[in-house]
Amino acid sequence: MGTPNKATAESRALFKAMLEDLAPQMENWIRLGAEEDPLQAASLVLRLAEFHIPKIQRMTLDITQVSLAEILAELKRREAAEVPTQ
Repeated sequence: MGTPNKATAESRALFKAMLEDLAPQMENWIRLGAEEDPLQAASLVLRLAEFHIPKIQRMTLDITQVSLAEILAELKRREAAEVPTQ
């Protein structure tokens, strides 16, 4: 992903300012909509949250090439690193 250009940065700033101004109204719209269709209102809240809460990325690890002894040694090393020294 490249660096956003000036127009993109300005557009994002304007859109953010607009949404911040509309936030109180949006909350009211969601509450009113929830009276008629709670599921749709909840879906809207979750979609809006995607812009403010980072998504957790799924990861897969292939540890078939690592021996159990190596895994245990690494776990012990990490545990020892976590113990505060006095």
